[in-house]
Amino acid sequence: MTIIRPLALISEKEMKEMERIRDFQKQIKNCPFEKDSSRRDAKNLISELEKWNPDVRQSLWAAMENIKTDYLPKKNTKPINFTDNI
Repeated sequence: MTIIRPLALISEKEMKEMERIRDFQKQIKNCPFEKDSSRRDAKNLISELEKWNPDVRQSLWAAMENIKTDYLPKKNTKPINFTDNI
């Protein structure tokens, strides 16, 4: 797996410490799509999962490293007709 966002593996706590050490200033977010983003929901979900399993972040990353394509669903080449059995 190639990580294109190397800071994705750094915890938020570590990021805040780096921010403090380097005296980084918080950026103002101007993204018009930010309110419709699922990032906050995903962050909250992972935080909830960490209450059950503190290593859940590492587990999620590990799960993405060894994907067995044979286990993935096959692409359906014909359209699904939802009215067949009505």
